[in-house]
Amino acid sequence: MLFETPEDSQSAMIEKQGQKIGHRWIELYQMSYNDYKNFDSVQADQRIVRLQSYITPTNAHRCVKLRGLPYNCSVENILAFFDGFSVSESDVVLELVKGKQTGYALVFLKDKD
Repeated sequence: MLFETPEDSQSAMIEKQGQKIGHRWIELYQMSYNDYKNFDSVQADQRIVRLQSYITPTNAHRCVKLRGLPYNCSVENILAFFDGFSVSESDVVLELVKGKQTGYALVFLKDKD
């Protein structure tokens, strides 16, 4: 939703943050007007990375799904966590929706052991 003034936006954030729609808790995010104008012009493949598209019958046996990650978690953080397991940057996939991390990732290990 585009508000007429920054004050209207802030007021809505204060009033509606954490409210529920049905049984779902809602978290609101503010974006700049420039981000709003460019939102749909971003390439879809840059805004959405779905993990299921990376899992195949040939790699599923060596795939580890991570969840509950901090939204600022980086590939480097995951590589440090898996230190000693021969995991490289290309073995890590962070899930993104609308350009933001979801807290999920995949790590592909060398083998199932």
